[in-house]
Amino acid sequence: MTMARTLTTTTHNTTTQLSTSTKTTTSNHHHHHHHLALKSSNVVDKTTQNSTVNDNNNNNNHKLDNHTIEYQYQYQYRNNPYQIAPFSIDTTVSTERLHAQITQVIQVLCPFLIMSENNNTTNPHPPLSIRPLTGGLSNHLFLVSARDTPITTATATAAINTTTVLVRIHPDSACGHNESSQNDDGSSSSSSSSSSDSSSSSFSIVNRELENRFAVWLATQKTSTSGCSSNNSNNNNSLAPTVFGRFRNGRIEEFYDNVRPLSCPEMKRYAPYIAPQMAAFHLLPDPSSDILPRPKQETATVYQTIETWLKQAQELFLLPDDPTHDTEQQHNMVQRLGEEWTWLKEQLSNPPVLLCNDVSPIQQAGRQFIRRIAITHMDCQPLNILIPNNNHPDTSWCSDSNNNNNSSSSSTSSSSTNGSNETKDAKVDFLRLIDFEYSGWNPVAADIANTFCEYCEMSNLKADYEAEYPSNDQQDEFFWYYCSAYPVDDDHPQFAMIPRNRNTDAWKEFSQSLQQEVGRFSLLSHLGWAIWSVVKSNEKDGVDFDYLVYANHRMEGYDWAKQKFFSFGVKNNNNNNNNNVTEKQTSPTDVLGSSSS
Repeated sequence: MTMARTLTTTTHNTTTQLSTSTKTTTSNHHHHHHHLALKSSNVVDKTTQNSTVNDNNNNNNHKLDNHTIEYQYQYQYRNNPYQIAPFSIDTTVSTERLHAQITQVIQVLCPFLIMSENNNTTNPHPPLSIRPLTGGLSNHLFLVSARDTPITTATATAAINTTTVLVRIHPDSACGHNESSQNDDGSSSSSSSSSSDSSSSSFSIVNRELENRFAVWLATQKTSTSGCSSNNSNNNNSLAPTVFGRFRNGRIEEFYDNVRPLSCPEMKRYAPYIAPQMAAFHLLPDPSSDILPRPKQETATVYQTIETWLKQAQELFLLPDDPTHDTEQQHNMVQRLGEEWTWLKEQLSNPPVLLCNDVSPIQQAGRQFIRRIAITHMDCQPLNILIPNNNHPDTSWCSDSNNNNNSSSSSTSSSSTNGSNETKDAKVDFLRLIDFEYSGWNPVAADIANTFCEYCEMSNLKADYEAEYPSNDQQDEFFWYYCSAYPVDDDHPQFAMIPRNRNTDAWKEFSQSLQQEVGRFSLLSHLGWAIWSVVKSNEKDGVDFDYLVYANHRMEGYDWAKQKFFSFGVKNNNNNNNNNVTEKQTSPTDVLGSSSS
């Protein structure tokens, strides 16, 4: 449900794209996911009564020896989610004061960016380039670079060659205290009060404590491949960016060089490479319970998250006679979202029972496999998938993909066997997933369904869901590469049910079962992001974006998916009443309406 982490930065006439945890939009108020662009103009100068950081602090002039720097950087803050630097950054102050605050945090968490040439002292006037990134809808993002090149960390033990870091400031965090309380099962039960104002000011849409712990844990996990290529200056082969450290309302993390995110049309082209990466994520070992707690009773994390978001939306927009909101449109929107969630939760609680035939053993195996609970990304969309920068965007390849499924399938299949295809020659085996703030314990079907929804070009709010949702052949190809990444040995008997020969009836039946379940879970993606958008629309100090328009667009996708995947031949497994058979399941009247962007 987000947040990508993509940024476009232009330096010396070269464009480098990367990603960053935030739903973003382009100049047309596109997608909630983001195509972050460096902002050419200054940050809005908005003064406040109290600056979060004292800009006259003399810390900028402190001289630190190597031993102090090594302790602070390597042992105290780096990849340590429990140590928080005593700084906050206020994004509403003037540009000068904002940059001073960021510089203070950089001095403590990333001293390697401001070391003098002799590497013995910090520079009292560090030559930093601080650039805001626009388009991020979950965090305020800044790219901080050393103007001199290249700078290496001060100590051998902290050896990461980088001259650029990403500063991520959470708009829903206050002074480093996570505003959503953590339940025993790790669900985010955000604090709220009876009043709309206090509720919105205290609500955190993401459990920031768990997010930071999980980000650090992922940074200690190694990728299944090298994670870097010969033309990638970053040598980090960890699953996630290094976290240089936390401050009270955000963190600083590694910035990947020489990579770019995929474009939406490229999702189908690179499916043979995306699928194994998602499988590897779903096969991650269990972290400790304080990092990513399993929900109680095998309940999915995303279900608990949606419940929390929906409750917040209802408190905000269903209060009677609330003068702070305009409205009938918002009221009707939240009311419908609640009704649809009640219905969908019931439908997804158990697999459907087909009326026409009994469920075969291979179908049952497929459903069991795709519905199992695992660690999931839940925002694996184009801007959260990075490949080397020398792989130039190719939108023409997929321009007629829906009309030529067989050729696209055979083309990518051949690339996996002989390496002669242009995709393999482009070194797409270097592929990273980024931005994990919505990760949790969920059915893998929910994760893949979200990715399939992201095949649709929602960034322009005009997705053609029928044409852009992956065809049966494209889904079959994705699932073949996904399942092929699962181990075949005595240590993993739970995966013995996966057919290992694609040219068999067993595989076809297995694949069809996966497609049916993932199709049903696609409604969860649309509905969840619609509720997310409604809550974000009321966020204080958030990003200027028409979240309600985006919510409406996702509900258009929800209605399409509901008609496609729940229209006939299915009854709920919990109730044998024939009245529950949905021969023709029409969606409730669309009461969301539309608003101008």
